[in-house]
Amino acid sequence: MFYKRILAVPQEPGKIIFSKRRENTYVSLETDRTYLPKKQYTIPKRVVIGKLVDPEDRTKMYPNEKFFELFKQDPPEEHPEPKFMKVLVAMDSFKGSLSAYDAGNCVKVGVEQAGAALLPESTLTCVNLPLADGGEGLIDCLSAKLCAQGFERVTLDVHCANLSAPKVRATMLVRGNECIIESAQALGLPLIPVAERNIMQASSYGLGQMIAKALDLGCTDLKIGLGGSATNDLGLGMVQALGVKFAGASGTGGTPVTSVESWREFTGLYDNALKTRLAGCTVTLLSDVTNPLLGEHGATYVFGGQKGADTEQKARLEAALSAGAALLTEHYATDLTCAPGAGAAGGLGAALMYFMGAKPESGIDVVLKLLNFDAELKAADLVITGEGNLDTQTLGGKGPMGVARRAQAQGVPTIALCGGRDAHVDPTLLKEQGLCACFSIAPGPIDLKTCMEQGPALLTNAAYNVMATYLLGRRLA
Repeated sequence: MFYKRILAVPQEPGKIIFSKRRENTYVSLETDRTYLPKKQYTIPKRVVIGKLVDPEDRTKMYPNEKFFELFKQDPPEEHPEPKFMKVLVAMDSFKGSLSAYDAGNCVKVGVEQAGAALLPESTLTCVNLPLADGGEGLIDCLSAKLCAQGFERVTLDVHCANLSAPKVRATMLVRGNECIIESAQALGLPLIPVAERNIMQASSYGLGQMIAKALDLGCTDLKIGLGGSATNDLGLGMVQALGVKFAGASGTGGTPVTSVESWREFTGLYDNALKTRLAGCTVTLLSDVTNPLLGEHGATYVFGGQKGADTEQKARLEAALSAGAALLTEHYATDLTCAPGAGAAGGLGAALMYFMGAKPESGIDVVLKLLNFDAELKAADLVITGEGNLDTQTLGGKGPMGVARRAQAQGVPTIALCGGRDAHVDPTLLKEQGLCACFSIAPGPIDLKTCMEQGPALLTNAAYNVMATYLLGRRLA
């Protein structure tokens, strides 16, 4: 019992202090209240607390058993260690170094090591929930969760962006009339060796083959993730795979037109076959990109360089896309060139809007909903997210910011770990969107190649240090 381990010491008339370890409990007959850490008890008036054994010795007394019947439990510790802690790890990929799952697993190892060192065993649970915002890794991050809900993985061989190269194996997720497609499975930049890349000839034909397969399976609800593509063809290859024909000098033979500059030669298009196939279909494009199709913030000038386009090629690509946009605007009697997301994946965003009536949605928001992220978040004490490079594009709605915003709405702090961090990113803007802190995993001045090669170890070490700092901060709070 509580009173058996207490030394009761009268301090002044009408007041006694009970001492247990370094905690004090005050009993005042004047206020008729007893104050314990985090708890408050009311005692009856005129209660007899006890009698002194020796009037000359104020440290000894006979306790009144009726008084101590009021206290059946020991008082709580003033700063107890948490009995249970959950850390939710939601990492995007570190392109060229770590997939989203592998990055999350590295963070998980570091977090658990810190927990083992600073917390009692079995008090910390770490959940790895890999992310994608529509680009590379979308199918991998959704497969485990959605296959448990009835989705199946459907694979097929399709063309990559280089039509002269061997076909690649692509995977889609299908359940009933629902289909989730990742364009990077067919058009991903890493699928083509650097020496074989030619952005002027890169074709989106493989994505059209995937969409055609989904339609053949009877799917009418298509979600198409865009990002990480090697193409800049305004969907020219994609729609040819779906049966669209073009009038003009390039002809409409059986061989797909691959040159993006063919847009400048087309004088018309025939899309009746595609319209028939799409009857009753809903198409949603998933992307973190909100760029328009054309201009300095468009597909070519923002992303063309990443795909190998030099200055002269960028000018030619921009002219070709401008011609294509003019043709599509005239044919569909609407101008979508400035629609948010039109510039995604080299103009695939615009093509899907024009030809299929696709509606753009935030890729990360759709993915988090599919993963039931909010339910995972409810019991979390901390979220750790991140990606290869945190820059101004991250603020536009990429994976880490989508995670941080949702965590902020539920009062859960979020910390980001990234390979590199753009010095121009304002920490205030990150904080406003829920990202409490951001750390680079680089231990100091280091070249990109070395950082990518040592990525797993660097990420694990950074996660350990962040988690250890967090736990020590809680202890001192």
